[in-house]
Amino acid sequence: MQQTARAFEEKTGITVNMTRKSAGEIYAQLRAEAANPKGDIWWGGAGDPHLQAAEEGLTVEIQIAAAHADRF
Repeated sequence: MQQTARAFEEKTGITVNMTRKSAGEIYAQLRAEAANPKGDIWWGGAGDPHLQAAEEGLTVEIQIAAAHADRF
């Protein structure tokens, strides 16, 4: 993951601050910070917490067009 983050930084100039937590911990953090989220992307982890968060409106799906996928 660190390599992916560094490659993203090099290609975009955007600084990445990664936090490594379990999916359950991230889900709990999203619920606690719902009014003022501190994170931008939730990448990886078990599926159930992702589905729960989506059902509660805590996340939105993003899709990167295939034409732009090689940028990241």
